Amino acid sequence: MDTITLKKYPKSLEDARIVAHEIEHLLIWKEGYPYVMADSHADTEAYRRLHPLAQVIQGTVFEPMVELRIKKYFKTLTADNYTSAMKGLAKLIENKEKILPELDDPRNLLYYSCLYVQKRLLLESTCGTIKADEYTVKFTSHFGETILPCAEKVLALIKKNATCSPESVRQIFESILWNRNCAFGYRYYEEFDRFLIDR
Repeated sequence: MDTITLKKYPKSLEDARIVAHEIEHLLIWKEGYPYVMADSHADTEAYRRLHPLAQVIQGTVFEPMVELRIKKYFKTLTADNYTSAMKGLAKLIENKEKILPELDDPRNLLYYSCLYVQKRLLLESTCGTIKADEYTVKFTSHFGETILPCAEKVLALIKKNATCSPESVRQIFESILWNRNCAFGYRYYEEFDRFLIDR
């Protein structure tokens, strides 16, 4: 039997929520859900570049899933996801002039697209469609012609396959990374093999 040991007892409800969130990630892994990783055997520069992309691709699926699972225990706190998402969006808007030129690199376009999808699905699962739509409206007003078209393809892929089983999640990851028909403009084909999908 697996054991999780806490070094410190959570002192507040928010602390307990953070612990529950991380434990739920472990439980998802235990259930056989796959994770995306950048190949650590790749050269250092490639790993440094691809690791954040791997993290955000898997977060697109798992962050909304985890928050939905713990929502019944922390309903008031999960409602704070809206405030957090809007603060994050405000930061993106603040850095818009820096971000827009970066989108010429499809790795960055895929990164920001997955980041949007993660927030959209997180809000749908914990705060409701109205809050999610408010986020989308504001995002669209700033990134509707740049990030949103790619992001909508990722969102449609996830909603089509759902995230109810390890197999469907693996299919989502494989489609994002290896299916040329779902490559979302990702022209660095040699880098597809530098990602691993593992259990």
